[in-house]
Amino acid sequence: MTPEAMTRAVGLLLDARRDKAVLPELPEDVRPKTLDEGYDVQDAFIAAEGGEVCGYKIAATGQAAQKLLKVDAPFYGQVLTRGLKQSPARVTASDYLFRLMEPEFIFRMGDDLPARSSDYDTDSVAAAVASLHPGFELACSAYGLSWVERGAPQIAADDAVNAGLIVGPAFDGWRDLDLAALEVKLFLDEAFVASGSGANVLGHPLLALTWLANTLGRRGRGLKAGDYVSTGLVTEKFALGEAGQTCRADFGPLGSVSVSFD
Repeated sequence: MTPEAMTRAVGLLLDARRDKAVLPELPEDVRPKTLDEGYDVQDAFIAAEGGEVCGYKIAATGQAAQKLLKVDAPFYGQVLTRGLKQSPARVTASDYLFRLMEPEFIFRMGDDLPARSSDYDTDSVAAAVASLHPGFELACSAYGLSWVERGAPQIAADDAVNAGLIVGPAFDGWRDLDLAALEVKLFLDEAFVASGSGANVLGHPLLALTWLANTLGRRGRGLKAGDYVSTGLVTEKFALGEAGQTCRADFGPLGSVSVSFD
């Protein structure tokens, strides 16, 4: 993409998010054609937003999400500090065009994992984790609810539809748990919506975290101590939260996370 095309794409995405007006898709002449181009637009989008990056979200780590998005591999977005909230959280619904709440395992890094010439293995990535949290990703997109049809390059350009994270309490003893088998239940106003397990996240949440560390490394960047990483949708469905509603996800021994919409 030319610098001019990237600048225009970023402007269109920022305007749509700010005005909460649907951008059906990026025009053909400023549309990223590859995932790398999508990441380049994402980086420019984040720089134009002007916020501090405090971590990452991983998209399409489960078969259900990959089928929905018509992709065969994960991709990532970046999380800004102003979008980070602690559970129980309150969110003003009108601040967002829509609010998709996705239950996700969230790691917080204790050590840096800088870019290097060889891949990290799962053990070295696990050793760099400070804590594990139950969480929600708050997803919203400039493309409106048709974002699922836009393809990975355009979705990545729109920061992989991230609008924030809701982080539950830290659970330090997570290494003693079988995260792949751990069941997560999603509720909307205490009505059951869906369930799933850590196996839906690339087979295990740590495998998703390892994927991110190595994918970032190939782009010359790394994870930093203090970063939060949301590892992908655990349940088969997400919740679409509206004003007056409360979403809650029960992660069993990890605890619960909740968010209410005003």
